[in-house]
Amino acid sequence: MVQWQKGELIKESRWSRLYRTGPRDYYSESKFLLDGLRADPSSIKREWNSFSDEEKVDFGIAFAAGAAADKSPEVEEILTFLMSAGPEEVWMNIAGMLPKHSDKEAVMRFLLERLQTSQEPAYCFQALAGIGDQRAVPLLRQDYERRLTRINEAGVAAVSEFDWCDFYGCCAVLWKLGAEGPFETRVHEALSHPSDIVRVRVGVLLES
Repeated sequence: MVQWQKGELIKESRWSRLYRTGPRDYYSESKFLLDGLRADPSSIKREWNSFSDEEKVDFGIAFAAGAAADKSPEVEEILTFLMSAGPEEVWMNIAGMLPKHSDKEAVMRFLLERLQTSQEPAYCFQALAGIGDQRAVPLLRQDYERRLTRINEAGVAAVSEFDWCDFYGCCAVLWKLGAEGPFETRVHEALSHPSDIVRVRVGVLLES
């Protein structure tokens, strides 16, 4: 194996490199971001069904990391394709790119469907906050009520910080969209939460 200053290179794919930086620590870098790699939309569409699930997720992660600021027609064509092709593990990684997509209606249809069908649609929150379309409010309210019920049933002490992230994230988007309810109070709770992860994630949503 090759030794790098950033760690030991343990895996390399078409789209990324994975390094071990400690006994249990890893670092992944996108070739789109660091190597200037470009993806041809026609090739991606043609090859997609032959990719393993692992390869699809690897592509989605690397593509999102390296093309997030790229507004070229090729990037948007790939993004449009990925919205229809999936799987959900890919959607989780490209969701943050969706507010920059030119077809806002197509993006909203995609996000509203995810809110209705996904078991954990929190990956949609940043995109919905960035787009600012109030059509999401009724479905977000339902998601909020589900999360609140789970918290009440489990007891506050049993709720993980990641579940708090998703709960408060939903509240932050509802507040940004002007929904009536206790959402501003919930956001202030989140911003003073003892977990750094909760505070940071809610802060990112508020800045979207």
